[in-house]
Amino acid sequence: MNTKDKFKRVGSFVGLISVSLLLAFPLHAQYSPSFTFWQRPAYLESEDEINLAEIIAQESQLTILANSLEEAGLSKTLEGKGNLTIFAPTNQAFNSLSFADSQKLSQPEYLKKVLKYHLVEGQINPEEIPLEKPTLAGSLVKITFGKSNKNEFWVNNQAQVTPLDFDSNGNPKAKFADNGAIVPINKVLLPPES
Repeated sequence: MNTKDKFKRVGSFVGLISVSLLLAFPLHAQYSPSFTFWQRPAYLESEDEINLAEIIAQESQLTILANSLEEAGLSKTLEGKGNLTIFAPTNQAFNSLSFADSQKLSQPEYLKKVLKYHLVEGQINPEEIPLEKPTLAGSLVKITFGKSNKNEFWVNNQAQVTPLDFDSNGNPKAKFADNGAIVPINKVLLPPES
């Protein structure tokens, strides 16, 4: 076999491989895991079910929230079926409340109303941000991007999303349960009527 025939065979082989790769790429892209802060990646599915209340109870930075949810009788809501997103104030967020707001939160009905204001049904669709979502308290919360950064998110222009975890590339990660998502924030959201 001469050199010309060898080049033709190698060229044919490379062409065949290239076409195969091009045809397989859409299939590969469809099944490659993609991750956004707001949506649970399909590859996180596990055999062990874990609910929102269990994850919150395990987080050292959310102990005040866990206790408040129990006190308000909302833990059962976070244990049930469904798909909720909870904007979860960190311990630091609760500790930075004014004395007057802290006193108001000691009233069981007000505490329940405030905590329901942190709960929305369903997932947040990142393509729809900025958006407004109704809360379980009946009022709307507004989710927007940061002024200078599309990876920075704000709720009601007052509470910044403050992830508890980051991936190996330094990107923020939300916490996901089988029945929803936990989105930590650095301020306690007070309903507009309060």
